[in-house]
Parts: sequence; C-alpha cells; structure tokens
Amino acid sequence: MFLFGIGAATPILGLAYGARSLLTERRAYLLKSAHWGKLVFGLIVIAIGLFTLFGLDKMTEAWVLDILPDWLTELSVEF
Repeated sequence: MFLFGIGAATPILGLAYGARSLLTERRAYLLKSAHWGKLVFGLIVIAIGLFTLFGLDKMTEAWVLDILPDWLTELSVEF
C-alpha cells in the first residue's frame, strides 16, 4: 500500500508543482480575467436558478429526450 501511495502521489505532485509555476507566470492575467469570470458564472447560476424555478428544466429535458436517438437514451440508463 505504501508503494502504491507513492506511485499514485508522484504524478499528482508533479502536476501540482507544474501548475504552480504556470499560475505564478500568468498571475496578472488571471487576476484581470477573474472579474469577468465571476460575472459570467454568476449570471449562469442565476439563469439556472430561474430556469429551475419556472420549471423550464423539465420542459427542456423532455424536449431533449424527444430529439435524442433511442440508442443513446438506452445507453445512458443501461449501466
């Protein structure tokens, strides 16, 4: 188990350190674009909330199930 833990943790640590250096290089850009990202995601959350509140999610689900091929619907519930 110890060797498995080391083997599983090694690539994760490598990715973490690589991402850290990449993020520090692009810090200014990320901070500048974070404002717009928060705004966009906030609007998406509000839209989803309104969509659910008015029951449009169920109507959309029914519409999508009507246009999807049967084999895809069956595949999604088979396993």
